[in-house]
Amino acid sequence: MIKSEDFIRAAQAKGFGLYTGVPCSYLKSFINNVIDSDHLRYVGATNEGDAVAIASGAELAGVPSVVMFQNSGFGNAVNPLTSLNQTFKIPILVIVTWRGQPGGAPDEPQHQLMGAITPQLLDLIQVPWELFPTEIDQVEPTLDRAVAHMQQHQTPYALIMQKGSVESCPLSSQLTVKPLSITPADALPLPQDPSFTRREMLQAIQAATGPEDILLATTGYTGRELYAIQDQANQLYMVGSMGCISSLGLGIALAQPHRR
Repeated sequence: MIKSEDFIRAAQAKGFGLYTGVPCSYLKSFINNVIDSDHLRYVGATNEGDAVAIASGAELAGVPSVVMFQNSGFGNAVNPLTSLNQTFKIPILVIVTWRGQPGGAPDEPQHQLMGAITPQLLDLIQVPWELFPTEIDQVEPTLDRAVAHMQQHQTPYALIMQKGSVESCPLSSQLTVKPLSITPADALPLPQDPSFTRREMLQAIQAATGPEDILLATTGYTGRELYAIQDQANQLYMVGSMGCISSLGLGIALAQPHRR
């Protein structure tokens, strides 16, 4: 068993600055420690797929990121892990807990099937993995292997966390809730006529943005039509990863808040 700060401190030294995910009791001390840190950021996600997309957006914007979730929600993460991270070569570090581990502590019935197939599922989607370190002298070598893979292959690497891997860590601070920042409607003049076509709307959006702005187009005709209008270096066309484009944008915005 290790202290969560031992891993987090070592990961921070290797550049990991943003953590996002969905809570699990195995991850509680991890989440608490990140929230308490003055130098790290924790972003709670509504589901595991969104967490992967947020971490991927931050990585695209230059902030190496860690995504954490319970294996019961692994299915939600398969979508972006296979069609976003593999397709666009976006490396992120994945920590997935092993609820329902065969031969492990008794667990709730809903964890039995996923617990039995968690390692095989990672193998199937071609995400290399190893067990989360449980001894302090394992932390650095584990992170070295993860970072080496991510740098060489530009794809995710996973650590499977077993029950009792980290010591308990109480939360000593509170997440601050910042006021909403909304772009005024007049800052991006768009046609209000409902008869405007998708192409006309995309042309208006493209005309209102500059080379330093980032345009993210969702899967399907939106991305295809934006590409057909005019392909530009500041545009990303999502393929697959249905429903993840806004979370990808959130990750980018968190990492580069000065960009539009």
